[in-house]
Amino acid sequence: MLRRSACRIFALAIVTTSLAACQSANGPDASDGKMFHSAAEFIGVATPAVEPKDFVKAARGPKGDYMPVGITPDNGKIKVRDEAGVKNLRNELESTVRKSEKAGGAIRQ
Repeated sequence: MLRRSACRIFALAIVTTSLAACQSANGPDASDGKMFHSAAEFIGVATPAVEPKDFVKAARGPKGDYMPVGITPDNGKIKVRDEAGVKNLRNELESTVRKSEKAGGAIRQ
């Protein structure tokens, strides 16, 4: 009994994996993958293709088929600090260090 149910589960896993592989290889709009895609949708392995919302289309631009991932746009040149800016930053950081040390000393006591 256990062996029969294990075989059924294994066969179901093979079929669903095959249908999912056909879906991912051909896509929902491929002419040769429609039969597999509809069967996979029926079983619940694949999802139907959904038209994106208007704000998504606007954000993607005219070429909506490719969106770069992990690439940050150039925001212009980096502002370099002058001598006075460096001194101000150093003083600000040193005062923050003193405040932190003072607060840490108060907690220890």
